[in-house]
Amino acid sequence: MDNLPRRELVSAHFLAKEYRKFRALFADELRLPITYEDWLQSEARNKRAVEFAGLAHVPVTVQYLDFLEFAHERNLCPTYAAVLAYAQAVHCGGHGTPSPDETSEPEPH
Repeated sequence: MDNLPRRELVSAHFLAKEYRKFRALFADELRLPITYEDWLQSEARNKRAVEFAGLAHVPVTVQYLDFLEFAHERNLCPTYAAVLAYAQAVHCGGHGTPSPDETSEPEPH
């Protein structure tokens, strides 16, 4: 059993400087709170729930322009579901992965 891969749940992580763009793009999306700080708190709760369930939480930074390009190339409407598909593609290596230097932000305390 120890040789089995740990199950993962990939989630989209937004940069603070781009959060308002995603909020505007997904104006009717209830999963994106109005403020970035509220979204971070929601993500922290989600992370704890995922890890409590025994899964690995894998946040993937989604950059706004890269996501729009991904959606356009695949003729996808830019929806929240498409953001999750993009995050999964980046995680699996199916799309250009942003370098950690470009995307890293300090952890909220």
